[in-house]
This record gives sequence, structure tokens and C-alpha cells, in this order.
Amino acid sequence: MPALAKHLKWPESAVGLVAFDLALPRWVCDGEPHEIHVVFAGTGRVLQGGPQTVQHRAVHVAFEPAVITPITPRDQKPNDEPLVTVVVLNRNGANVLDDLFQSWEKFNKTLAAQWVVIDHASTDNSLAVLDRWQQRLPTTVQALNENRSFSESCNRAARLARTPFLLFLNNDIVWQQDALPVMLDTLRQADVCAVGLKLLKVSQLSNGQQWAEVQHLGVRFASHQECYLPYESTPLSGDTELEHAAQSVPAVTGAALLCRRDEFWAVGGFHESYFYGFEDVELCLRLAHHTQKRVVCRNDLLALHRHGYTRLTGREPSVLKRLQHNETVLCREVGLWLKRAWWDSLLTEDGGLCAERLQIGVYPGEKPTKAQRNRVGATVQHIQQRYPNARVWQISAGDDRYELRNLHVLLVAAPDYDVSLLQNARADLRVLAWIHDKPEAWVATAHWHLFDAYLATDSRLASQLGRLTPYAVDVPSEQDPLPNLQRHRIRIATGDHPRLKQRAREWRDTMKTQGMACWVDGPFTTGPKTVEVKVWLGLQELVDAPDPACLNFWWRTQRRNTNSLPKVWDLTTTQAPTAEQIRQALEEKIGHTFHTP
Repeated sequence: MPALAKHLKWPESAVGLVAFDLALPRWVCDGEPHEIHVVFAGTGRVLQGGPQTVQHRAVHVAFEPAVITPITPRDQKPNDEPLVTVVVLNRNGANVLDDLFQSWEKFNKTLAAQWVVIDHASTDNSLAVLDRWQQRLPTTVQALNENRSFSESCNRAARLARTPFLLFLNNDIVWQQDALPVMLDTLRQADVCAVGLKLLKVSQLSNGQQWAEVQHLGVRFASHQECYLPYESTPLSGDTELEHAAQSVPAVTGAALLCRRDEFWAVGGFHESYFYGFEDVELCLRLAHHTQKRVVCRNDLLALHRHGYTRLTGREPSVLKRLQHNETVLCREVGLWLKRAWWDSLLTEDGGLCAERLQIGVYPGEKPTKAQRNRVGATVQHIQQRYPNARVWQISAGDDRYELRNLHVLLVAAPDYDVSLLQNARADLRVLAWIHDKPEAWVATAHWHLFDAYLATDSRLASQLGRLTPYAVDVPSEQDPLPNLQRHRIRIATGDHPRLKQRAREWRDTMKTQGMACWVDGPFTTGPKTVEVKVWLGLQELVDAPDPACLNFWWRTQRRNTNSLPKVWDLTTTQAPTAEQIRQALEEKIGHTFHTP
């Protein structure tokens, strides 16, 4: 292979016969022709002499259609009317701008584009570099006298665009192929609203060599303390991602994001409350919600990303601390919606917001009888039929039975398991009492009130429990073996006065009679638990910033002029909130999630 010998700086005779044994992705083995590129893993550079066309057919081919069919780019000459405006922000990026423009000029042979660059008060020779490139590419440069946010400057640049499509691009991207035509034809599909591509992160090794690893295959969400936050999926993140094919994802990074200009402005553009973080994710969620279309990451395309230039270069430590502010903004804007949508994604196994596999633990008891084991086995079979991709684990009666790392659901089939002793459990763990017999023993336990829900094996046992406890009891069916996993979850915080604590416990029991999961805390100091609703009862000192990812009630015990209360509270009342009030307020707040900023 002459190109390989040239890269290694060896004579061709020293290379010998080179062959590659690669396991092809299933989507390639469809009998259709596909173009392939060979890429050096160390640098991400595409091997010269390609692309080549391959055609393979698998022995077994599924009947269901692929999520996205491969697209042949449209032919268009670079001197045609531009279709795309490339938006770039720059801050002291003189040493990366040449690589960006040179790689674009080298590989972009099909589509004409115009450029808008917003310079953030660079103190290096960035403006001189940009002036030089203005002579070669149609580029508009706006030089600001201060370092502004990504969202504000991207919106500023988008207002200057006159093309139907916008490509938001970091200044530290290096193109490796003519990717834009395929991205654009993907976006032209009627059900697609935004497109990204695979990004390789370039790292500097100690010997001076560079190494590239996958940084981005799209954005997913995962549980983080009491909310759900985005992360860039990679082959090392544990997700089963399509590393070499297009896939639908919740969001793509703004380092390379293509969308329609009219849809971008129809949803309000980037939300300017963010400061270099999460604004791209929230935009994709908002686009998908308003347009009812998909976000696609073309992982069969790639570019290099010299990570962090626009975000970090030239920032003072005091400004860097403001990055933590973005998490609060994201939780305020979409946090409550995410708590419901993420679990919907987990339980429907759609691979959307959640790329995790449902993990269920079952505690059958310390010494279960044969009849108990049979009942547990039958129920587990129903669970596996309902959730075919779930993994069901048996929790042993050993010393580590309370160690529940990574479980989403815990079924407790014996009253001797004290759920107050759980260790390293997820904040969103659903703990279900799975009652087969001995209802009196269950209700008598000190931890009876700590379960999310209560399941009885049949209606007779449910009636017995109904005479012993006011809590709502569900009867599972073969079709729905884990009912109401999405029931509303509430935490109530009280002051230290015993009468307040008693009042909180009474209200908790009222909520549990109506099918809600509810816990009583001190001032939310007992550790994380992902809930939708937080209620502050009788606290003399109001919280200035209640949980942005929750519905926040202030249940005050003294009359006070409500006009003087901070606007951060969703509801204030002197009476116990009713279940109907909570449901209505939740639906209203979630329904207003994707407003136009």
C-alpha cells in the first residue's frame, strides 16, 4: 500500500502485504454499495487513495428498516449560490484558525458557503489571520471589544446570515473529508431538524506525537445527583452507540451543528442565559420538541476537534466559575421535563434520552420457601417479557445486600429487608414492596413508609392490606408487572418543631393513599433523592433558590403578604396542598418547558 508506506516514511518494499480484518457494522452488510475511508487512529487523518466502494451482505438480515438510510450527496459546484452560513466564534485562536480554513478549503469541493466570524476581543493576531482568509473565502468578521457568551454571539452571527442553513462550528475544528454535503442532505429529510457528526479529540502525547480518540457520537443524558445532565457519548461511555453509522440522538454538540435558519429563529435561537455550556443541548431539545423532528449524528462522518479553544482561552478564574451556573439554567429550563422523559426513554427502551439498560434487583428473602421462589420466578418471567432488554438481578441475603449501585428498580419480596439501610443507591432508584404474604408483618416494619409503591400479588391480598394501611396498593398483571414506576415523587422538608413533623407525616400518608411516593426530611439534608416536587413546611427562613428541577411549594404556617414573596416559588399556601393541586401544577410547569426565550 503506497499511501501507508508514505505515511510511515518507509520504502514500499518494506511494507509488504498489508491486510485488515475488520468486523463490519451490521448496517454496512445490507447488500448495498457503501463508500469507506481508512483513517489513521493516531491522528484522524484520512488515508490517501480512498474512498473505496464496498458491498457486503450479511448471512442474516433483519426485516425492520434502518433508522436512517445512507444518502448520496447532491451535486453542486462551489461557485453556486451559497446554501450554508458557517458561524464561528474566535478568542485568541490565531494558531487554530489556519488549520480550520485550510482543511475546509482542501476538502469542501461540493458546496459553496459564506462565513461569519465573531471575534471576542482577541489579543493575539487573530484579526490579521482572518483578514488574510477574507481574501480567499467569503467571510464577514465582526470584532467585539469584549469576550461575550457563545449563545449571544452565535445569535448575533446568525442574524447576519442570508442562507437557508446554518452551520455552527468551533474555531478548533479540522475537517478530514467533504462532510457538509452529506450533513446537508440528511437535514433535508422532512423529519430531521439538526445534524452533527463524529468528533475526534486530539491529545498531545509526552513524546510530542498526537493521538485522536472519539469525543462525540451524540449527546445522551444520565442521572446526576438529583437531576439528569447531558454527556457526550463515546465508545468508552458504556453505551451501545452506532460508532460508524448515522443515529438519532437527543442532541449534538454545538462544536459542529447544522440546522435550518428559519427553524432556528422560530424556536428563539440559542438561549442567552447560558454561558459556554449546555446551550447547544437545550437548543436541540427545543428544536425537536417544536418541530416534532429528529436530531441526527452522522457518525459515519468525522472531524478533528482541538477541544476547548473558544470556551476556555483567555478566561479569568472568576469567569470560569460561572460555568457552574449553566447546570442551574438547564435544570430550570428542562430539568423537570427531563425527570419524566428520561424514565419514559428507559422504560420504553427507545435508546433516546437514556442509553442505559434497565437494571432491576429482586430480594426474595433471607430463606425463601419453594412456593415463594416459584412466585418470584413467575413474576421475573413476566418482567422479562415486558422489558426484554432489562437485566434482572437477585439480591442475596449476605452482608452486601444493601449495596445497590446502578440499579434502577428494587423489588423487595420480604419484610426483613430494611430499605432505610440502602448504600450507594442511585438518587432515582424506585423501591417497591412486593408483597406475597404476611401483610401484618409488612405493615409493622419501621420502614413501611419508605417505599415508592406497594404491590400485592392478587386482589385478595390487596384488600387485606387495605384494612391495615391507608397506602394505595397496586395489583400487577402479566402485561404490566411493575405498575406506576412513573408515579409522582415528593419530598417535604420541615422545621424542628415536633408538631410540624407530625403534620408533615400526616400529609405524607395522605399523599401515599392517592398513589404518590412521599418522604419527610429535615431541610433536605438526608442525601439525594430524585423527586418532582419539594414542599417546604413552616420553615422560618425561606430558601432563596429552591430546586430549579422541581415543582417548589412553600407551605407556610403563618399568614404573610404574598406580594413580598420571591417569585421563585411555584405555589404558596397556608393549607395542605392537595394531590390534584400538585398534578395540575406539575402538568402546567412541564407543559411550559420548551418556551421560546
